Amino acid sequence: MDLEARNGAIRRWIRRAGVPLAIAALLAGCPADPSPGGGGDDDSAVASESAGLPGATPSLSPVRRCREGLPVQGGSVRFVREAEGLVHPLVVLPHPTRKGALLVAQRDGRVVVLRDGRVEGTFLDLSDRVYYATENGLLGFALSPGFARDGLVYVHFHEATAELFDSVVAELAVSAEDPETVDPGTARDLLRVPQSNPSHNGGALEFGPDGMLYIALGDGGPSHDPHCSGSDGETPLGKILRIDPTPSGGAPYTVPADNPFVGDDGVLDEAWAWGLRNPWRFTFDRETGRMWIGDVGQDRWEEIDVGIAGAHYGWSVREGAHEYDGSGCEDPGVPTVDPVFEYAQDEATGASVTGGYVYRGCRMPDLRGRYFFADAVSGQAWSLAWDGEAAGDRIEVLSGMGFWELVAWGEDEEGELYLVRHQAGELYRMVPG
Repeated sequence: MDLEARNGAIRRWIRRAGVPLAIAALLAGCPADPSPGGGGDDDSAVASESAGLPGATPSLSPVRRCREGLPVQGGSVRFVREAEGLVHPLVVLPHPTRKGALLVAQRDGRVVVLRDGRVEGTFLDLSDRVYYATENGLLGFALSPGFARDGLVYVHFHEATAELFDSVVAELAVSAEDPETVDPGTARDLLRVPQSNPSHNGGALEFGPDGMLYIALGDGGPSHDPHCSGSDGETPLGKILRIDPTPSGGAPYTVPADNPFVGDDGVLDEAWAWGLRNPWRFTFDRETGRMWIGDVGQDRWEEIDVGIAGAHYGWSVREGAHEYDGSGCEDPGVPTVDPVFEYAQDEATGASVTGGYVYRGCRMPDLRGRYFFADAVSGQAWSLAWDGEAAGDRIEVLSGMGFWELVAWGEDEEGELYLVRHQAGELYRMVPG
């Protein structure tokens, strides 16, 4: 199916789901929704099985040897401000060609180069296309695994339409004149999903250790999933999709033959996992390949999930590991996978989980294998241990960072972690305490 036909089918689905609602009504009816999102590690169960990655054992990043004298013993950490003056930063990645530099994707549509705490230049500027308001904007950014050869990058952003906006996943290439920047004119749209309201966008995209592109989409909002996207297999909303960006048969991408729902008439071929409300940041453990997902809850529970191919995580008939009857949606009648960790929404812990990373850096060896995450409402951050089946031993590592601030984490080339302070436009580096 070509792009136009595929997008036409998605548009027909969204129209069947209901007419678009006014943004003002959405915001008034969804006050608790997040903005913009709304330990040792048992490495014996790794790669394709633990991460739910179908097919052969993935090619994992090599384990780097740490520099002599660098490690600091102990589990205490602190966060040091690395940069300020950013514009709603969301994605932090190591620069592919400049050692020690970072790429920071901002919701305004620009990806800037950051070195030694200062913005050195602009790597990509898509601000002319990006619909930047409320929870919307440039939400996802990833480099091709073969960037050194192909110079390709991938973005997940919103573009205004007559109806409201579309979620767009696109591929772009570096400029022929300046290979240190990306040429917006090379954009090739892979996927376009119409949205009828501004919340629960998901937005993250990552290449897995299998080389496939994984794309997170929330249920599309507003509260309580009125369109039942989480339990509807025929919509791309409420899912993590998995595609090969290579064009095939006139289509802009290829559906991997080993996707778990290929041939299942009830669920999209592109779907890799479903039953998600708002997967606000997922990442792959660079050592094991295991996927970790932070899924924002509705009224009571925030959850952390481990990615499993074909899994249904329960929404919108379950919230976390608990039954939920506030959506009025029909149970899809499939087994559900409970979170590996959940916490109750309250003033002490917050109400909008921000998924993070498993620490694999060199500076703090006692923390390797622990998963770091945060909450955007409470301004707190924690780490978890993982025993191969469940996560626990939660330790608070930060508090008091403000309302709607801690919305994203980042990782540099050495596996050290960064934490975004979204509204303030600041980036913090995690260092030994």
